Amino acid sequence: MTSAHALSFLAVFLQSAGKVMYGTFLGMIAPAQFLLISFCVVAGVFLVVARGRLPAGSRASIVSVNVWTAVAFIGFFFALKHLSPAAVGAIEIGVAVLVAVVVAAWRRGSAQSGGRPGAAKFVACVGIVGGCALLVPVELERAAAASWHTVLALVAAAIAGAASTMIIGSFRRLADSGWGPASILAHRFYLTIAVALVWLTFDGGTGGGAGLALPAPADALSIIAVAVIGVMLPLLLLQFAVRKTDGLTLMICMALQPVLSFMLSMLSPAYQWQPVTLAGTLIVAGALLFDGFAGRGKPAPVAVR
Repeated sequence: MTSAHALSFLAVFLQSAGKVMYGTFLGMIAPAQFLLISFCVVAGVFLVVARGRLPAGSRASIVSVNVWTAVAFIGFFFALKHLSPAAVGAIEIGVAVLVAVVVAAWRRGSAQSGGRPGAAKFVACVGIVGGCALLVPVELERAAAASWHTVLALVAAAIAGAASTMIIGSFRRLADSGWGPASILAHRFYLTIAVALVWLTFDGGTGGGAGLALPAPADALSIIAVAVIGVMLPLLLLQFAVRKTDGLTLMICMALQPVLSFMLSMLSPAYQWQPVTLAGTLIVAGALLFDGFAGRGKPAPVAVR
């Protein structure tokens, strides 16, 4: 295993662990409160690393990155509040690949080169849709009642996946303009923090009352720990992995994320064994692996939230 492979796997493992930790230890923390504190910490750390500098060029790209980052993370953590980690991971990465296939097909059609996606892409997409179709009713049943929160969470997970694909082009333009990983991570969360601040003002924090309530010291430490393990370190590792490894390796690691999330969630008292969730997760992971191996040797975009 090369260092690039190790970086990719470690990033995905930490992301999976962070999802389970979020649901296990932060069940009483409002998503807006977690978003505000965690991304202030992440942005602050990388602003120090990047020495606060804003590299020249690509101002439109950093605005685009801020927009898609806010959509991806807000949707992701809202979904994680109401759904199991494995389901959120499978739906997010599955929809990300579906959107990537649609975007690639549209671009090829516009350029009148390359034609339609091949049979392998079609098979992978059918597998992803089938796996997600298994997960949706299970998550609705897992909730005591199919509340609008659960339905919104399913939609939010799908939107987060789509956003993680749409952000790729902006990342590439920033990298081509000389932006390093630390600079991107230092300046990509402004809108996320602003939205979280407004959301928290109206929705409230741990106690549920409206207003900017500070969490208890123990809760604040838990938020920071989950932010470092499940957000900051994976983001940094993936930024380096994208530059050092091939798309197939990243796709394999991303395909393992829902499975890892399911396995780790079985160690938590907050989650129960769900064989249908495991089946849906394995189907999505298998479809992603099939797509990765069928398309090896061809450069392909990989969704990196």
